Amino acid sequence: MPVLVGQMILGWGLFNLVEGVIDHHLLDVHHVRDMPFHVPAYDSVFLAVEGVDFSLIGLPLARRPRELSPPPA
Repeated sequence: MPVLVGQMILGWGLFNLVEGVIDHHLLDVHHVRDMPFHVPAYDSVFLAVEGVDFSLIGLPLARRPRELSPPPA
C-alpha cells in the first residue's frame, strides 16, 4: 500500500511540475493567481511546492521494496 501511495504522490507532483512549466510559464495560458493582477512568484512557489516537493516525497515511497509473501507450503 505505501508503494501505491508513493506512486500517486509522485504522479501528482510530476503532473503539476509539467503542467505548471508548460501552462504557466511557456504558454502563459493561466496562472495560479490572476486577480487582481498576475504575480509571477505565485507560479514559481506553486512549482516548487506542488511539483518538486511532491515528486521528491513520492519517489522514495514508490521505490520502496515490496514485501513478498512466502510461497504456499
